[in-house]
Amino acid sequence: DGLFPPETPGCFDPAGCPEPFCFMQEARESPTARKCCLARQIKAPQITAGRFSVQTVSREDAQDATSIWNPVCADVLLAGYPYENLVAGALADAIGSDCPPDPSIDFPGGKCPAHIAHCDIPTGKCVFPSCGDAKPHCYNDTTAGSRARQYCPITCGCDDLTSPLVLITPDYGCPKSCSRSANYKAKMASLPCVDAAAGSAEMNMYADGLSDIGGTWPTNWQEGIVLFVSPGFRAAGCAILPLMGTAGDFCVEKGTFWPIKPVRYLCPVSCGCKKGMDQCPDTCPQPTVNDTFLVRDV
Repeated sequence: DGLFPPETPGCFDPAGCPEPFCFMQEARESPTARKCCLARQIKAPQITAGRFSVQTVSREDAQDATSIWNPVCADVLLAGYPYENLVAGALADAIGSDCPPDPSIDFPGGKCPAHIAHCDIPTGKCVFPSCGDAKPHCYNDTTAGSRARQYCPITCGCDDLTSPLVLITPDYGCPKSCSRSANYKAKMASLPCVDAAAGSAEMNMYADGLSDIGGTWPTNWQEGIVLFVSPGFRAAGCAILPLMGTAGDFCVEKGTFWPIKPVRYLCPVSCGCKKGMDQCPDTCPQPTVNDTFLVRDV
């Protein structure tokens, strides 16, 4: 039963989990309530002890949550996972779109019911959200953006370092396992170990991504990334790296003020890449005995 979303026929029939009983506390203990009832699925086994206790869950961050709900870097919405109605609700809550009241569905104030939690704006209907609904939020530094990357990492580009996505770290929602995926490895194996040229499509894509996300940040962060860093990469390419100064090291993850992906894949020569270094093309030279670096997870 748990393999099907709650709107599957049978979940709300009198013998199983009738609406609105499916969402009531009584359904948590009812021997007749099917496992697809939300009330059954959100029951906390403990208050203070255990991985899913109220106390533990209240302290987890985005990386913790992603490791639990999407450990394999997959688009989990409408994919048949037993918990997909829970993550669908989390995404819909983060997007926060409300529908006008629909007389065919009894829900107050435009709030969609839990089993079809997302409002499809063009139609004004409550639907079960898909990764297509998540896609417009992939590049945003918002709760909706984090949820989109957590639950739809393939759609958002978490498994492709060359995608427009610049927020690729696990603490911003991308599963850590994406850097071990087949697509990620194939991309890294095919990238040439040469610096991308200033003005190239690859460099401009990175610069555009910086400008887009920078425009959503506070003024002090926004000015640095939008007025200096993004135009610098666009105009000078990898040659801008030595001029970054106190802005940090753009060749390493979390080397700058901003939570953006490093440019080793774009500037492998300028960044001193060797084969096996994180975010470096596999076509780069083999390391020597004198080289020390973090080897990519394989």
